Amino acid sequence: MQERRSASGYIVGVQTDVTDLKRAERQIKLQAETDPLTGLLNRRSMIEGLDAVISSERTDRYSALVLVDLDHFKAINDTLGHGAGDVLLVEIGKRFKESVRKSDFVARLGGDEYAVLLVDIGSEANAIRIVRKMLKGLEAPVRLGRKSVNVSGSFGLAVVRSTKAGTPLEVIKRADIALYQAKRNGRSTYAVYSTDMERSIRHRNGMVEALRRAIERDEIQVALQPQLRFLDGAHSGFEALVRWKKDSEWVPAAELISLAEQSDLISAVGRSVVSATLSVMRDMKRKGRVPGKVAINVAAAQLRDLNFAKELLAAIAAHGHSGSEIVIEVTENVILDRTNEAIGVTLNRLSEAGVKIALDDFGTGYASLTHLQRYPVSYIKIDRSFVADLNRGYGNGAIVRAIISLAHDLGMEVVAEGIETQAQYQSLMEMGCDYAQGYLLAKPMLVEQIDAYFLDCEAKRPVAALVA
Repeated sequence: MQERRSASGYIVGVQTDVTDLKRAERQIKLQAETDPLTGLLNRRSMIEGLDAVISSERTDRYSALVLVDLDHFKAINDTLGHGAGDVLLVEIGKRFKESVRKSDFVARLGGDEYAVLLVDIGSEANAIRIVRKMLKGLEAPVRLGRKSVNVSGSFGLAVVRSTKAGTPLEVIKRADIALYQAKRNGRSTYAVYSTDMERSIRHRNGMVEALRRAIERDEIQVALQPQLRFLDGAHSGFEALVRWKKDSEWVPAAELISLAEQSDLISAVGRSVVSATLSVMRDMKRKGRVPGKVAINVAAAQLRDLNFAKELLAAIAAHGHSGSEIVIEVTENVILDRTNEAIGVTLNRLSEAGVKIALDDFGTGYASLTHLQRYPVSYIKIDRSFVADLNRGYGNGAIVRAIISLAHDLGMEVVAEGIETQAQYQSLMEMGCDYAQGYLLAKPMLVEQIDAYFLDCEAKRPVAALVA
């Protein structure tokens, strides 16, 4: 309020109502500090809070920064829509706030990434306890419209000591390294930052770049492992297995797949495997060989791509093959994810074109009869762990016999993989298994070894070794 005396001697007061102005200022401040979707703090506010903790004059202050990524969030967005994804993000934000103390900061940094600043937590053990509580808070399914989805997350934790923390960005980098390690450890878990992680990640980043170059240079190869018919011991087909040689050393297949999955290169590797496999099949035919049915392993990321079926069928035709010569192998975990409706669409399109579907690693997951009926599965592959213990008791013989009987009743055929002994082979043959695969018959072979294999088949040598 302002006052002044007029020319006539009166005191005049002028009063201004600033309520709307203050309200607008508060709204602007709120918008600048919070995430508009979830109402949590935003990245800027989190960094300011982290800076305040680091700048504290208390030398005994012990805090922790936790970075969180939701696992497979993109699949939910792709299959259920962005509206459902937004509902999920809001719900997860609420759960995180319920898991921490009122004095802690919870922020959404963008996308499906969250950050939690645990202030004056006292010890690393206390921070881990809260992270475990946050993990447990994700266990209950989230209702998204008519669907209920399970959610998991990967957590990276970095300790913040005011005297040793460095800058906020350095702390965030350490938490991010721990988050990366948690994803490497299998997701739905947490990791605590250590300096050893940095060295490991530098090595892994180098490997990823080398893999990227290998894909660009068409250096991804395949090895083919034969499959034989139990009925007569004759060749029936191959399974194509990815191979990559780096600096004259073969990279283990499991490491290669892990690198590809965690660097979003899995689809590119998959395309390379498809191309290499179809090329090898074409070369066999030019030499008068009959490859039989050739199985190719595909990842969930490939099957979620609605263009995958069209591109695969086009590649099959371009190489002079028919869809009926190709088998697509998928694992139980792929078909168990009920949020991935796109996978079912892709499998049905391939099946309609004659491509066969094999359910790999059967018995290691939780597939039910419902899952077997929902998808156009033609083959079940008994996991090697059951085959390995087939003649050791443990009830595995009864399990394998039941799997074979179930598959036959459903009109499916059965492939047993990992056969290494004649006793295993004999037992599986007596149980009525359809196809055999394993080191007893033949190891995976590179292109240059295939001719020798077919010569052995013509001489009946693989079969003779088994029935001798």
